[in-house]
Amino acid sequence: MPSWLVLILASELVNIPRFFVNDLWVFGSFFPTWQRFLQYHVANFGSFFIWFCVSLLFRYIFSLEIYIAGLIGTVFSVGFII
Repeated sequence: MPSWLVLILASELVNIPRFFVNDLWVFGSFFPTWQRFLQYHVANFGSFFIWFCVSLLFRYIFSLEIYIAGLIGTVFSVGFII
């Protein structure tokens, strides 16, 4: 499977459950809506874009394993948001 597809699938597998937890804990909503789900994804796109680009950069330019490149991408995206 191509690295870019692995990164997108891994991101969605993490973001979808995280949406439900945040929607309940932060907003107290027991019934999530598609509108909030889309708003959540739009809000996360900037962080995802940085993570995705940095992860692919470290994967292909520095030939790191995909899980290590993804971890470095996470550090960069969190650092940018803070």
